[in-house]
Amino acid sequence: MDAFAIAVSLGLQYGVPLEAYVKKFVNTRFEPSGITDDREVKFASSLIDYIFRRLAIEYLPSKTRQDIGIYTIAERNAQLEDGHGAFGGEQTREEPIADAEGQTVLPVDKPTPVNDVYGDAPMCVTCGVQMVRAGSCHLCQSCGATSGCS
Repeated sequence: MDAFAIAVSLGLQYGVPLEAYVKKFVNTRFEPSGITDDREVKFASSLIDYIFRRLAIEYLPSKTRQDIGIYTIAERNAQLEDGHGAFGGEQTREEPIADAEGQTVLPVDKPTPVNDVYGDAPMCVTCGVQMVRAGSCHLCQSCGATSGCS
């Protein structure tokens, strides 16, 4: 951990943006993981995940953090008060409208890509690339390994 901290420190000193580190290391999974005592970071999937979430909250602008998916408690509460859901979309439904032929056109929500929904997929044990959802399992698009399913 000390060597990793020194490497990150040197990278920041030589111009590597903090945002690049946060995007790369948030959601890193290994033990110990779980609930924290931090008011802003309630759960962390590893020490590295916790450290970079904390750094993002302390030093990145809110717009940048929100694009990555890191929110403070105050931002989450404001979203709930404004009527936004967990993903920032309005919860109000549009009324059906009729097109030129008189057919009713129902509003349709844009589908969310699977990778956005399952962004916490594990890393491949063979090559280290983040796996993608494949049914109830995960698949590595780099080497073809699976998370145990055949």
